[in-house]
Amino acid sequence: MLASEILKQAKSLLTPETWGKGNDVGRVESPRLCAAQAVDRAVMTLQDKLCTREGLAAYCLLGATATGYNYGGNIPMWNDRPERTLQEVYDAFDAAIVIAEQREQAERADALVTA
Repeated sequence: MLASEILKQAKSLLTPETWGKGNDVGRVESPRLCAAQAVDRAVMTLQDKLCTREGLAAYCLLGATATGYNYGGNIPMWNDRPERTLQEVYDAFDAAIVIAEQREQAERADALVTA
C-alpha cells in the first residue's frame, strides 16, 4: 500500500455528510470524521494496522500541505478552524496526493537504476 493510495482512500471518506470539526467527530455515536481521522481510518481499512510507514508518510504529507506549517503540521487543529471548508480539505488532500505520487515515482526510478 502506498501513501498516495491511503490519501485517496481517506479523501473518499470525507463528504458533506461525513466531514466534521471539533467535538462533533470521532465519537461512536457520530459518523463524522476530521481529515486526520480519515487518514487513520484509511490506514486501518487498507493495512489492518494503524502505525505503518506509508500511513505516517500520508499523515505527514497531508499535514505539510494542509497547514503550510502554520499549525506545526497539526491536522486536527487546522481542520477544526471555524473558517475551514470541506473544499480546502479536499485541496489539501489533492496537493498531498500529487507529492506522494511524485515521491513514489522517484523511488521506483531509483529502484530501477540500482537494480
